[in-house]
Amino acid sequence: MSSFFPGHRPVDVFADCTVDTPAGRIDVTGSGRTIALTASGTRTFRRLLKVSPAGRGRRAELLRRIRAGLALGDLTVSVRSGRREIARIEPRLGGGLLSRYFGLPGVRLRPAGLLVSLLTNR
Repeated sequence: MSSFFPGHRPVDVFADCTVDTPAGRIDVTGSGRTIALTASGTRTFRRLLKVSPAGRGRRAELLRRIRAGLALGDLTVSVRSGRREIARIEPRLGGGLLSRYFGLPGVRLRPAGLLVSLLTNR
């Protein structure tokens, strides 16, 4: 796999931890080049979005920095609600119209998984 940076080496992440946030508990699992952020319901992620930097410009800058960090190690972040993937952040792939509409540029939203999660979870 080629990299954006010359002399760059890919990173494999192996981790299993739980992070308690004011919005709720998030499980972080690293398995090779993918880091999975898993919450028991979409409510946790909605609360985290409310406390993220206000305004589309500041949120876009935060996501740009996250994607740049992921590009350094050829890493991908998978955002899950239960067992369903609702979003994915990959440094080389941008988001679509839906992600831009919600002010999350660079995040590939999974509409079917997101809809099912919203209807079935708290």
